[in-house]
Amino acid sequence: MWTIWLIVFGVLSFIVGFCFLMHALCMYKTVLLIVFGALSLAVGLYFLVRALCIYKNEGKAKRVFSAIHVFTGGVFASVVLVFIPIYYTYYDFGDTHGVFRPLLIAIHNSLRVFILDGEFDVVVDAIEKEPEVLRVCFSLYSAFLYVIAPILTFGNVLSLFKNVKGEMRYKWNKRKKHYIMSELNEKSIALAKSICARQHDAVIVFTDVFEQNEEDDYELLMQARDINAILLKKDITHVDFFKKKGDVEIFLIGNDESENVSQAVKITKDLDQRNAKHSDKKKEKHNVKVFVFSSEQSATYIIDSVKYDNLLKYAGERDYGEDCFKLRRIDEKQQLIWNTVPKMNLYDLATRGDRIISVLIVGFGSYGMEFFKMLVWYCQFEGCKLQINIVDKRGKNEAGKDEIKSLIDRACPELLKKNRSAPGDAQYDIEIFSGVDALTSDIDELILGAPHAAKRIRATDLAFVSLGDDDANIEVSIHLRSLFDRVNGICAKKNIGWKDEAVEIYSVVYDDQKSGILHHEDMTDTEAHLLHNHEGVPYHIHFIGGMSSQFDYRNIYNAELEKCAYRHHIGWVDVEEKIYKASKNPESVKKLKGIEYCKTEEFQQNEKRKYEKFEYYRRSSIAKELYQRAINSNPLFVAQTVCLKAKLQTCECENCVRRKKSEHMRWNAYTRVIGYTYNEGLKMTRARLHNNLCVWEKLTDDDKKKD
Repeated sequence: MWTIWLIVFGVLSFIVGFCFLMHALCMYKTVLLIVFGALSLAVGLYFLVRALCIYKNEGKAKRVFSAIHVFTGGVFASVVLVFIPIYYTYYDFGDTHGVFRPLLIAIHNSLRVFILDGEFDVVVDAIEKEPEVLRVCFSLYSAFLYVIAPILTFGNVLSLFKNVKGEMRYKWNKRKKHYIMSELNEKSIALAKSICARQHDAVIVFTDVFEQNEEDDYELLMQARDINAILLKKDITHVDFFKKKGDVEIFLIGNDESENVSQAVKITKDLDQRNAKHSDKKKEKHNVKVFVFSSEQSATYIIDSVKYDNLLKYAGERDYGEDCFKLRRIDEKQQLIWNTVPKMNLYDLATRGDRIISVLIVGFGSYGMEFFKMLVWYCQFEGCKLQINIVDKRGKNEAGKDEIKSLIDRACPELLKKNRSAPGDAQYDIEIFSGVDALTSDIDELILGAPHAAKRIRATDLAFVSLGDDDANIEVSIHLRSLFDRVNGICAKKNIGWKDEAVEIYSVVYDDQKSGILHHEDMTDTEAHLLHNHEGVPYHIHFIGGMSSQFDYRNIYNAELEKCAYRHHIGWVDVEEKIYKASKNPESVKKLKGIEYCKTEEFQQNEKRKYEKFEYYRRSSIAKELYQRAINSNPLFVAQTVCLKAKLQTCECENCVRRKKSEHMRWNAYTRVIGYTYNEGLKMTRARLHNNLCVWEKLTDDDKKKD
C-alpha cells in the first residue's frame, strides 16, 4: 500500500515540477519547438519499434496490449508533445492557473485529433513567425500526426468491435449446446469440424483468440469463420457458461498441457462451488463435460485429486444421466492406440491355423510403448500365443543396460519377468532387438540375415511403425513391405487386395495430406489406392494418427462404450453378493472382506461416483469391454466360450472354464502393464502389489468366480 502511495506522490510531483519548468521557459519559444518536436519524433519512433517487436513475437507470448495499442499510445504521446510548447508559448492565459492549464488543454486537443475534430490552424498560427526551416519541418510532422491518429482510432475501434461481436454472439445463444475450445489451433479446429459434421446447430466457441495473431494464424481463423465459430479473447476460465440452458462441453486442448490441467482444476472447482451455492434454487450447472488433453501421467493424479463432491452428489440423486457432469483426461496417444487396435482384427490372425499372433513393433517411442502395452493384454486367450518383436535403434546405455528393457521394467516391473510363463498365466513371448536402426541396412540384416531373428520376424502377421517422424514412418513402412514380399515370395500385381497381404502394416502419420486419411480411413479394394509404386501396385499400408481422424469427436468420447464399461465395473457387486450368500460362514467372510455385499442404493451410488471420478476404474473397465467385444466378434472363440450347459452362474463346463481362464490371463496382463506386481496374501494399492496376480490354479474358489 505504501508503495502505491509513493508512486502516486512521485507522479504528481513530476507533473507539478514539469508545469512550473515550462512556465519558466515559455519565453524561449523557438528552442522549445525544436526540443519538443525532436522529443515527439523520438517517442513516436520508440513506440513504433516496440509495436513491431510485439507483433513479431505475439505468437510466443500473450500480452495485455497488442501492437496497435502500443503504437496508438506512442502516437498520442507524440501529439501531446507537439502541443505542449505551442500552448505554453503562444497563448497567454493571464491568470494564476496558467501554469497547469496549458498542459490540460494540450491533452484535450490531442484527444480531439484522434476523433477527427482537431484544428490544424492551431499549429499553423503558432509557428507563423518562426524560421522557414523550422516552420516547414514542424508543420509537416504535425500534419502527419493529424492524419495517422484518426486511422489508429478506427483500427482500435474495429478491433474492439470484433471482440464485442463475439461476446454478443456468445451471450445470445443460451439454449443451444455449446462446445468451447480453450485455444485456436490445428487440433481444436479438427475437433470443431468433426462436431459440426455430426451436429449442424452446435455452437462452437474458441477462447484465448487474439486478433493480432491474424497474420500467423490466418488459415486457422478462416477455418474457424467457415464453421461460423465464435471467437473470444478471454481465457476459458473467465468464460461464463453457468447461464447456458443447453449442455456445455469444454475442451482444454491448448499446446501447453500443464495449462490445460490447471484450467481443468479451476473450472471444476468453480462449478462445484457454484453448484453448492445454488443447489436449493435449482440453478446449478450440472450438464457440463470437461475434457483435458494431456499425455502426462502426472495429470491423472492431479485430476483424480480434484474434489467435486457436490456435482457427484447431484448426479447420484438423478441417476447419473449423460447430462451430468463429467471430467475426463484425454491422452491422445493412448486414445489413438485404443481406438485403432480393435479395428486390426488381431484374433482373425490367430485363427489362420497356428494360433500365433506375431507382431513386429518398429520404433519404441510413446506410440510404440502404448501399442505394446495394449497388445499384451488385448491378445490373451487360452490356446493362443502372442509373439512380440521390438526393434529400436537404442542399444545399451553407459551402465551396460538395455535401454528398451529398462523402459519396460520401469513402467511394468513384472512384465518381462513373467515372459514365456507357464500355462494358467498370461501368455506372451517378447523379444527385444536393440541397436537396430530401421533407417539403415540393420533392418535388412535382421529380417534376411540372422537365423534366430529371421525366423521370428519372418513369421510376422502385423507390423507397427512409429519412429517419431512422418516421412521416416512412410519410408520404413514401404521398405518393410518390400522386405516381407521377398520373405513371403509375393509378386504383387495391381489387383492385389488388402486381404491377400501376408503382413498387415500400420504406420503412424500425423499429417492428413500425407496419410490420405482425408480420403477415407478404411480403404477397400474397390477404392483408389493413394500409395502405390510406379506400376500402380498398391502398398496396402494403414496410416493412423492423422489430425482429422485422431481429433474426431467420436474418437474423443464414446458414451456407449463408457456405459458398457460401467456395467463391468458394477458387475462385481453381484458376484461378491453371490459369494457372500453362498459362503458357509458369512460372518467370517464379511470380516475378511471388510464390506457388506448388498446392492443398496447408497452402495450403488458410491460405486458410480468411484467410476466417474477415478480414471483407474474407467480404464480397467473399458479394457475389459474392448476385450470381450474382440472375443465375441470372432465366431471360433464364441463357440469355444459359450456355456455347454444351462448358463448357470457356477457352471464349470469346459467352455466356461476356458472363458474364465482367458479373462484371468487378460486381467493378469493388464494389471502388470499398469505397474502391479504379485504379492502373496495381501493387496496394497499404493505400493502396486496384488495378491491375485498369479496363475489360475493358485486362485481361491471365490476369486475364480469373479472371472
